[in-house]
Amino acid sequence: MSQVILDNRAVVIINGDTTKLVISDLHLGYHITLARQVGVSVHSQHLAMLNRISELIEKHNSEDLFIIGDVKHTIEMDRAYNWEVVPEFMEGLLELVSVTVVLGNHDGGLESLLPRGVIVTDVHGTVVNHDPVIGLIHGHAWPSVEVLRAKIIIQDMVTQQLKGSNESDSQDLKQCSHEGVRESLWSFNHN
Repeated sequence: MSQVILDNRAVVIINGDTTKLVISDLHLGYHITLARQVGVSVHSQHLAMLNRISELIEKHNSEDLFIIGDVKHTIEMDRAYNWEVVPEFMEGLLELVSVTVVLGNHDGGLESLLPRGVIVTDVHGTVVNHDPVIGLIHGHAWPSVEVLRAKIIIQDMVTQQLKGSNESDSQDLKQCSHEGVRESLWSFNHN
């Protein structure tokens, strides 16, 4: 049976001697929007993010990294920053671990920016594990049937409360200490 824990805004799925790391909402390039719209000048945080993710991968000896949406901030891909930073950033992750991206609402055209080797799933999510099955989704699109059938769903955008499909399932959902979110739903929402 797998163990699911939170560590430094990441979810760590531990299954025996293998671990998977789940993160979301990197929003690479957000600093440009801050400068343009608000007049706040902040340096790009992509190197600090890469370092923090690297530390988590090393700490948990993770073999797989899942990014569940919003790798980049701009919805369109046609920005110089995206072409300069996203491929290099993702290449840095690939040197450490296998990388899978579940597309989010800010990831339009992301596939063109990714190096070979990054696995991309569509917006309806993916499942990992077998005991229990864990669904991964960004949350802006309706989950696939496979994700909806998962015992645990990890999503970023908490737009609705997920409940068990029948009375027995609903009784199995216990409150956890993470901001009152049900045990079957881990939230990354930072708003």
